[in-house]
Amino acid sequence: AFSTQYHHSPENAAAATKYGRQARQLFVQGASPMRLNAYSNYANGDETLEEIYGYEPWRLEKLKRLKRKWDPKGRFCFFNPITGY
Repeated sequence: AFSTQYHHSPENAAAATKYGRQARQLFVQGASPMRLNAYSNYANGDETLEEIYGYEPWRLEKLKRLKRKWDPKGRFCFFNPITGY
């Protein structure tokens, strides 16, 4: 994991985002297998649910079952939401 720190301005935010995405891609290219695994609290927002919660199909199915049971009205949906359950 890595972190970028910068004085906030629209220009700096754009540059930091570009840098972060390029660095992340380099990390993914060096990984085996070559795929992104993002920790949910540090996800950027452009990841797939598989990249955040795991590539095994049973993981998302289990999360969807739990979501149907414990959050049928979809109230907990702000950060990396499980949808389509």
